[in-house]
Amino acid sequence: MNEYHKLVRDNIPKILLEDNLDFKIKTLTEEEFEKALRVKLIEETQELLLTTNQEELIEELADIYDVLDCILITHKLDLFDIHKVRIKKNMEKGGFENKVFLEYTKQKG
Repeated sequence: MNEYHKLVRDNIPKILLEDNLDFKIKTLTEEEFEKALRVKLIEETQELLLTTNQEELIEELADIYDVLDCILITHKLDLFDIHKVRIKKNMEKGGFENKVFLEYTKQKG
């Protein structure tokens, strides 16, 4: 038996039935769903780290985008507002184009 305890895509139960597998699912409350989405985002970003080629990269980015989109919808957020904050941060702190990697900081003197 494989245990998952994770949010899965809506058609997974149908696929499991077609594969003649026994399974147990439940419908999450709104609070459980919001938390599960955040956990799913972490799961998908960890999978992104394991990609080894362009096809896998695109696949994982699509999953991340899907989870992010669902978070926006769940919280009734507007993507335009997210972009405004992103632009503001870029103007204040810069973006990531220069590939700056901070190794350490320490107090002077």
